[in-house]
This record gives sequence, structure tokens and C-alpha cells, in this order.
Amino acid sequence: MHLWKCFLSGIMFVCVSVGGIYGVFACDVGEYDNGGVCETCPGGYSCDGTNAPQLCPDDAPYSDSTYTQCVACDGLTKYHDNNNVCQTCESGKFANTNHNGCVACNAGHYMLNGVCEQCPAGSYCNGDGNINSCQGAEISDAGAVQCTQCDGETPYSNSDHTQCVVCDGLTEYYDNNNVCQTCATGNFANAEHNDCIACNTGHYMLNGVCEQCPAGSYCSGNGMSIACSVGTCSWAGAESCVSCLAGYYCPNTGMTGSNRNNSCKPNSVDNNDYICPIGTFSGTGASSCISCPSGTTTNGTGKTKADDCKAVSIKLSFGNGSNIEIPSVLTVGRINTRVVKNVSENN
Repeated sequence: MHLWKCFLSGIMFVCVSVGGIYGVFACDVGEYDNGGVCETCPGGYSCDGTNAPQLCPDDAPYSDSTYTQCVACDGLTKYHDNNNVCQTCESGKFANTNHNGCVACNAGHYMLNGVCEQCPAGSYCNGDGNINSCQGAEISDAGAVQCTQCDGETPYSNSDHTQCVVCDGLTEYYDNNNVCQTCATGNFANAEHNDCIACNTGHYMLNGVCEQCPAGSYCSGNGMSIACSVGTCSWAGAESCVSCLAGYYCPNTGMTGSNRNNSCKPNSVDNNDYICPIGTFSGTGASSCISCPSGTTTNGTGKTKADDCKAVSIKLSFGNGSNIEIPSVLTVGRINTRVVKNVSENN
């Protein structure tokens, strides 16, 4: 506060301070003239030394520490005192939620909405109130003060910087920052695992190269070749395995074959053509053939349904030169003997 004694001289006030210095009256910035007395600007106002105090607006309702500007006072270390003046927290402390006081927040923690929180994994907090992300091939646990560099057998960090990894998965590659990333859908890591390449259905990845799917397997576009299950087979470049052709059987996994009317006819292996033999049949997708009911058989191989099983007839010849056929379903024994006897007497 300055005390002045002023008097009119011509058209201006000339003032003398208590110290005896004359001059044109004016207050310092941050002050205002209160009837010839320079007063400190009140909190919540700004003063330029010449005009009356200016009330701070709603979006910046506090005076700064020099009383020359109005501020929001919402910085990490800023709080407003009881006089509506924005102040700075002492070192190691940070503004609380309402920015009307300060709280301590040690290293390994950071300020979030006025609350001191533990630093999350993949980040570090050195005590300045901020949270900082690990970079490149660096990782950290929760509460870390600094990040740790990956090296040796696990030289890359995962994408959230919480673990050091090899980065050798089918869809994994490392970027220019040595961070292990995942290829986009339908793409797979190249041989060096430093880039991704496309590999469509009917193909699979082999040592970083996209190859045609081998017969006996299917490749659905996930980068892998998977052997066909029993009851199915496939040909080269197949996106899926196909049901075994009716009249044939596919008893093993990984069987190869050829396309026959949207079914798979198995290829012969060691002189086995996998066709159902006489007396058996199979439907689509069979892993084995079904035997005909007792007393019936088929008239050839490769039959596809139970109706192909027909009754077997036995030809009986008699001394008079006559012949007769009877179904074999008549069992040997009393009934069969009676039939033969009756037939013999009638001839």
C-alpha cells in the first residue's frame, strides 16, 4: 500500500508519497486507487493500477497471484485460497478434486480428478502428478516409477507394455518401435515377423510363406492347415473338408480324395479303394460300411442304401431233374427240412 498526498496543479493531480517523491499519481499493477490510497486488488478481481477493480468472469473466477489476470485455476498443482486467489501447491503435492486445497501424491502414483491413484501397469509415474506411458520395448508393473527395457530372449513388449514377449505367433509382428502387434484379419506374419502378408482361404502359412492347402486338410483362412476328420476327405486348396461319397467310407483322418457331386471320393491307398464291398452299403459321410441284414446281400460293391440289400436264394436240385430256389432266410433245421421234404414229395 502506498500513501499519497495529492493536490491539483493545473489540469492534473500531482502527488507526493510519504517518502517525499513527487509525481503524477498512479498505482502499481495489481493495485487500485482507493481515494488516493493504493490498495491491493481484492481476490476474484483484476487490477491494472489505473482503473477500478474488475470482477472476474464465471469461466475464470479467481485472481492470479499478481492480481493482474483472472484465471480458472484448474491446473494439476493449482488451488484457490479462501480469498479467491489462485495459488500453487508446494512440491510433491497436487490440487484436490475441488481445487481448494492440496494433497500429497508420491512417486508411483498420479492425480486423477483430484484423487491420487496408483500408476497402472504399462506406465510410470515419477512423482510429478502425471501418468506417462512406457515407450518402445519397455514394460512396467502397477505402481512403477520407471519402465524396464525388454531384451534377451524376449526382446519385444506386448501392445499394452505389460510383458516382454518373443512375438513369434502366426499373426504377430513387431513394429518399428519393437512393440509386438497383431496382423489385421486375413493377414499373417512374414518369415521375419516384421510385417504382415495376406493369405486367403484355401491356403495356410508355412515358415512365413502362404502355401496352398494340402490334400487331406482344409484351410479356412486362419493361417492354419487342419487335417480332415473321419468321414470326410479333401483335395488340394480346400477351404473345408467334404463328406465321404455315399457307397464309400473314410475311416482315417487326413484322407485325400476328389470332388464327386459335392462329395469326396476317397483316393486309393495301398490297393484299398475304400468302396463298400458286397453285402454292405453306406450313406454320405460314412467312416465305415454297414452290413446288410442276415440273409440279404447286395448285387455289387459301392451300394448306398439299405434297400440295395436283397434276399439271397438257394437253388435246390432234385433227382428228377427239377430245380427250385428258396430264400436263404429260411434257417437250416426243422423248418427248412420240412420245406425240402414237401418240395421233394411234390416232385
